Amino acid sequence: METEMIFERFWHRYSNENPNAKRIYDLFTARGERVVHDHIALQTFDDPRMNIDVIARVFTENGYEARGNYEFRAKKLRGQHIEHKSAPQAPKVFISELLTDQFSDYLKTTVRGYLNSLVDSIYTDPDLVYGGSIWGKIPFATYNKLREESEYAA
Repeated sequence: METEMIFERFWHRYSNENPNAKRIYDLFTARGERVVHDHIALQTFDDPRMNIDVIARVFTENGYEARGNYEFRAKKLRGQHIEHKSAPQAPKVFISELLTDQFSDYLKTTVRGYLNSLVDSIYTDPDLVYGGSIWGKIPFATYNKLREESEYAA
């Protein structure tokens, strides 16, 4: 898949879910401005079905390579920054994953429960990376309880 098409798919989903971003984009382009998306940031969990390596695959199969690994101890996150090997103007990608084993039993059980509630074919779908929150909205009470430990998890 061509790099440009990858980011068009992300932009399409993002702009549909965030119509104000699309309106701002349209205002700039209507004035003749060229809007450049220089990076995207993706979040996931340390589950082997959808960890950084899985999410990065669509990029690494299309000319991207790892350029940096990061650890955010206070937030209990691991991250990786990847860039296109031969197209420096291509958007950079930052992918982070929550290290669930470093959290309470409640958070671990809740996150794993959502992850385990999905059929295996979701995790093997090459379009997984474009899916956003693959289990949809969670109950507000669950969100608040998760947020007490980690805004990232919520």
